[in-house]
Amino acid sequence: MTIVSSMKNIILLGCGGHARSIADLALHIGFQKILFVDKNAKPGEAILDFPVLPNVPAKLSGNWLYFAGSGNNKIRYEQLSLIKSKRLPLAKLISPLSILGKNTTVEEGCFVGNHVYVGPNSKIGLGSILNNHSLIEHDCDIGSFTHVSVNSTVAGNCKVGNFVMMGASSTLIDNINIGNNIVIGAGAVVVRDCNIVGTYVGVPAKLIN
Repeated sequence: MTIVSSMKNIILLGCGGHARSIADLALHIGFQKILFVDKNAKPGEAILDFPVLPNVPAKLSGNWLYFAGSGNNKIRYEQLSLIKSKRLPLAKLISPLSILGKNTTVEEGCFVGNHVYVGPNSKIGLGSILNNHSLIEHDCDIGSFTHVSVNSTVAGNCKVGNFVMMGASSTLIDNINIGNNIVIGAGAVVVRDCNIVGTYVGVPAKLIN
């Protein structure tokens, strides 16, 4: 389920740095109330003047959407799986300052930040993050629960797997395939396919573990 006008309240699972970016975007696109839920919440804790609680209250007035708020791919998978298992209404947050090309699809639970560009005929998988100023060119396939960090670039005709972490300002040249569970380090430039699970860093990017 995506954002609809009758649902202007959102519950964010987690309260880390990425959850704060989500909350800021939610406020800018018209959400009125935000509730952070984190098992390690401290008494009286608040973020951006909204409460942080250890559990979702038994009774909530109004209509609420839910969103997996972790920047960590595995934790976000667990959060989103919990939301779906309870059949709770799931948000999709897309900044009005982003551009989505023709025939591009963005699945539920995704975060598309400010000044993101996604070219035509691209697909963004379930629960993925396209962080601020990232660029996904034409005919790309970004897998589920993948995080494309700030200022990263994915050139045309690339396929990025599930649970991939692309560090800030990393780059994939065109026609690159990235397997599942791979980390691309900050500033790395990938010029060959990466299919062995591990971390790739440098220019050109090389496997380090």
